[in-house]
Amino acid sequence: MVVLKPHILEEMVGWKDKDKVSAVDFHTRARLAGISLARVNKELKDIPYWRQGNTDFEDEEAMAIRKRLRWHPAVLEALEPWWKTMKRTFGEQIDDVGLPSDVYKDLCMKLYRAMIEEWDEQEAEMSAEEDLQKDMEGALLISKDLFDNALYELADVWSHDLDAEEYATLLWQVFSCLTHGNDPETVTWRALDEVIHISHTYQA
Repeated sequence: MVVLKPHILEEMVGWKDKDKVSAVDFHTRARLAGISLARVNKELKDIPYWRQGNTDFEDEEAMAIRKRLRWHPAVLEALEPWWKTMKRTFGEQIDDVGLPSDVYKDLCMKLYRAMIEEWDEQEAEMSAEEDLQKDMEGALLISKDLFDNALYELADVWSHDLDAEEYATLLWQVFSCLTHGNDPETVTWRALDEVIHISHTYQA
């Protein structure tokens, strides 16, 4: 999923300058730096996402917690409206046949717009295509399991703490950036140019 790939480390030590940040190859680098998008801490709000870091997410205990969080009720509840909205949009049959690749790629483009402050269509296209190939895991269509796993990865990479409520909050906030309406049972997807950046979802 669009866990959005800035080149965040220089020789695995220092941050790169903002103007050198790319949206390519994020998946591995973000994990190594513990990048946070959730930023519930007010002190983090003025720090670019790629300049945040936490090296405590890779020890054995943390890895075990992260695996358990995938199945936490709050996280499962936050994942559910994403697939339900896809079903309302593209039909109940996606439960059986899966989500077409072009639909999934469109979602990845929207996620890029929601999570990267400076929109770059070429970078978004590259990121979406790479995410599509990675997340499909060799399948022809995106099943609900693959879809949920990819969204969970997004929350896992970008959340500041190993906390189910924070993971769930991030998923709900990103969902609100991509949809019109307030009721999860009736919301509709925004067009790409209508997507809201996640920074606008935070209260001062």
